Amino acid sequence: MSKKQEREFHYVVVYNSETKKWYIDPDDEGARFPEGNIWNATKQEWELGYIGEGEYTEGELENMDKMLEALDLLNKREKGSK
Repeated sequence: MSKKQEREFHYVVVYNSETKKWYIDPDDEGARFPEGNIWNATKQEWELGYIGEGEYTEGELENMDKMLEALDLLNKREKGSK
C-alpha cells in the first residue's frame, strides 16, 4: 500500500484595483512556478497541476475550486463595500 503524498498548492492571486476584483493569474503562475505550482513534500519536488490530456495532479481540481470560491466571496464582499 502506497503512502499518501503530501502536497502544497501555490497560486498567484492578483487584485485588480480598477475592476476591484481578485483572480488567479495562470500566466503569471506559470512564469513564477515554471516547474509546477505544487510542492510534493514526499518526493521533494515541484509538480504541475495540469499533467496533460485532461489529467490533473491529485487534489488540484478540488483545491482550485476552493480557491475560486474564496475569491468569489472576496469579490462579493468588495462589491458590497462600494
